[in-house]
Amino acid sequence: MKIKKTIKDNLLKVVVEIPLRDSIDIPKTYFHTKDLINILTEKHNLKISKTLKSPATILSNSRRGFKEQKGTWLFELQPEVPTQKKKTKTTRPRSPRKKTTSTKKPTLRNRISSIAKNKD
Repeated sequence: MKIKKTIKDNLLKVVVEIPLRDSIDIPKTYFHTKDLINILTEKHNLKISKTLKSPATILSNSRRGFKEQKGTWLFELQPEVPTQKKKTKTTRPRSPRKKTTSTKKPTLRNRISSIAKNKD
C-alpha cells in the first residue's frame, strides 16, 4: 500500500494505492476512511478535524464487486495553537502575625476563678 501526502495550508490531500493481489493465497483487504484516519493520527501525528472529500467506494486489493485500487481523500487539519508557558506563581513570605488582645468575653470558668482569687 502506498500513501502519498501533500499538505497545503490546513488542507491535507492523501492518495492511497493498493496493489492487486496476485494469487488466491493473499487475503482480501478493504480500506475505509476510518482506517486512513487511524493511520494518519497514530503514525504521522496529524490532527484531522473533518473529512472534506473521500472516494465513492472503498478500496480493495480485489477487483470483485467493482472495488477500486486508488483513492483520493481531502482532510481539513486542526490549526496548530501555539502552546503558552504557564505562569509560575511567586510566593511572598508571610508577615508575622501581630498579637492582639482578644475582645471575647471571658468564659464562665475564668470569671468564677477570678472571683475566688479576689475573696482571699
